[in-house]
Amino acid sequence: MELMENKEMITSRDLLKKINELREKEYEEKAKAGTLTESEIKRGKFIELRHDTLISIIKNEFSEEITGLKNYLSENLGVQNILETSQQKLLLLNEKIGKGKISSTSIIESEYIDQWNRKQLMYILGLPQAKQVLMRESKFVRKAVIEYIDYLENQNRQLEELARLQARELSKVTRNIETLNLKALLEYGKVRKEKQRIYYIHYSNLARNIAGIPKGIKRDELTQGQLGILQQVELIMAAVINECMAENIPFVLMYQEVKDRTEIKAKVLLKALQRIENVDNGPVWKIGY
Repeated sequence: MELMENKEMITSRDLLKKINELREKEYEEKAKAGTLTESEIKRGKFIELRHDTLISIIKNEFSEEITGLKNYLSENLGVQNILETSQQKLLLLNEKIGKGKISSTSIIESEYIDQWNRKQLMYILGLPQAKQVLMRESKFVRKAVIEYIDYLENQNRQLEELARLQARELSKVTRNIETLNLKALLEYGKVRKEKQRIYYIHYSNLARNIAGIPKGIKRDELTQGQLGILQQVELIMAAVINECMAENIPFVLMYQEVKDRTEIKAKVLLKALQRIENVDNGPVWKIGY
């Protein structure tokens, strides 16, 4: 199935395949029931929808959306030939969709390579738009393909929920690692039990500050993106704590050393992920994914 990284979109080629599968099934069922029309009997097979015909339908149905998207890409991305290569285009669109610039209800032009190694136009549609295209199909095909799209949408929701649960479980593991490292650090510093809570709070807040998490937001209220960033910082900080203890750095200097080293390593990580801005002024994390 030719879906983009954003699973709420489907290509015209994949939609075409599903439509023709259902057209063929409808023809076979009508043949069994003896309800074929004279022209269908004479033809001896179902009418296969061609991709160029589907492209024309999409152009006609969504002409304003397609024109608007072309203008947006041209003005905001500085792209003269937006169909340079399919791979580049899809990567570009995935990035923009991920940042909310292009919604999953957009109609997007792309391309594919056919069996003769030629570039051909295709569209990438949001699932609601795919349903709209189906209004021209027979009741049988329309109903079956819409059920298929509903299934895709339900799968998307299930995958999102699974990812959320996995992220929460990973968060618990990361939090346990951080707690164990802080416990070892306090033992290293011979901190009395009645004062340990203060240090736990200081180091926990340090990780949140470096991660750019706003104050007052509980851990279970964080978005998946925020939680992922915080987990990365916590793991970095845990490693830094072990590193500093191995170097026998005095406990009184430990907090500042952990802070400095964690910020440096976090900058490097985020540069690699291309999700950081203004790194020279301290980490400002992008959390919109």
